Amino acid sequence: MNLIFTFFMYLHAYKNLILLLFFLINIFSFALFALDKYNAVHCKWRIPEVYLLTAAFLFGAPGELVAMVTLRHKLYNPKFRLALPLLSMIYVGVVFLAVSLKVAGVYDISTN
Repeated sequence: MNLIFTFFMYLHAYKNLILLLFFLINIFSFALFALDKYNAVHCKWRIPEVYLLTAAFLFGAPGELVAMVTLRHKLYNPKFRLALPLLSMIYVGVVFLAVSLKVAGVYDISTN
C-alpha cells in the first residue's frame, strides 16, 4: 500500500504536466470523434471504431464521452455506451489522485 502512495506522490511532483497531457489527449479524442461524426454525415471514409476505442483507453475517454453526448454520435453503440462512462470515471479519479493526493507523514517531493 505504501508503494501506491509513493507512486502517486511522484506523480504529484509533475501535476502540471499530467494535467496538460490529460487535457491535450482529451481535446484530440474529442476532435477524432467530431471528425468521425462529420464523415458519417457527409458519407465519407469513417474512422474505425478500434481507433476511437484506442484513444479512449489512452486516457481520452472523458473527451470522447463529452463528444458522444454533445454530437449525439455512437450513443446506441454498446461498446461506447458502456466503456466511455466507466473509463472516464476511472481516468478522472486517477488523474485527481495524481494531482491532489497528500498523504500524512509522506515527504512531498514537489516542495524541493
